[in-house]
Amino acid sequence: MQLTIYNPKTTNKVAKRSPKINIQKGGALNISKSAVEMMKLKDGDRVSLAKDSEGNWYLYKDAEGFEVRGDEGRMIFNSSAISREIGRFGSFLIGGTPTKIGKVEYWGILIPE
Repeated sequence: MQLTIYNPKTTNKVAKRSPKINIQKGGALNISKSAVEMMKLKDGDRVSLAKDSEGNWYLYKDAEGFEVRGDEGRMIFNSSAISREIGRFGSFLIGGTPTKIGKVEYWGILIPE
């Protein structure tokens, strides 16, 4: 019989958090630490959102986008227009593999219908 052992030594490992974006009704968009790391964002970078013809949303780095601000953890930017356009509020997963078009990486935001 093969057993998996659960004790303090085997279960105290830090779980990797899923990359997420939190969209608030007031227009604040918070990018989680794991998403910041995945996208290699730093304070002062700029991001935009895009929506495809099927209604899917994407987050990507863009020189003309919204400036993100933050520290070693999460990043934040504000856009009440985007919050209203998406029309859903809460925390949404960001896909782990981007769609690449040219040199731009578009990270899918998994918003349920």
